[in-house]
Amino acid sequence: MLLGQTPAVETLPETQLLNAAKIYFTNDIKPAEEKLFRKAANGLVADFTTGAASDDSLENSANWKEDRIVRADRLAWLLLDLHASLQVPPRGLSIKGARIEGVLDLRAARISFPIRISNSYLTDVLDLRRANLRMLDLEGSYTKGLSGDGMNVERDVLLRWGFKSEGEVWLRSSIIGGNLECDAASS
Repeated sequence: MLLGQTPAVETLPETQLLNAAKIYFTNDIKPAEEKLFRKAANGLVADFTTGAASDDSLENSANWKEDRIVRADRLAWLLLDLHASLQVPPRGLSIKGARIEGVLDLRAARISFPIRISNSYLTDVLDLRRANLRMLDLEGSYTKGLSGDGMNVERDVLLRWGFKSEGEVWLRSSIIGGNLECDAASS
């Protein structure tokens, strides 16, 4: 199977993750969230882009439809719930072109796999205070602010190539084991 392809048959981790999400959120799972859970369980990129530059522009994110919107509490559950996060393969979570609505609260989290959220629009603050992460890549994404005081990242933190924070980016007392890259980013 090629990277990026969806398996022809639903996999056991995919089934387990979807069933757990449906139970936890009492069947309140939107199509974009279901896609996210399916792709995450299979170690694939949850790619919500259309391929049309004007449609995929972050300036147009207010017009993105439900098939591109992931609620922050659903994403936080995937990253923080022990049983859910065990369904994510070691290569990690990868999201492209989504609108993540709400505060993504990952304070004091321990996440053992890389997190990649590229070319996405986070409608609120990303809270990573005192979090322990393997790797964080927010390339090309927009957020209202990043609060990462006391964060410990084993590898790289990538805030580059179009990353933009409307608010402040705080990384006081953070430990980053690899590179902190902010090329072509703005705040």
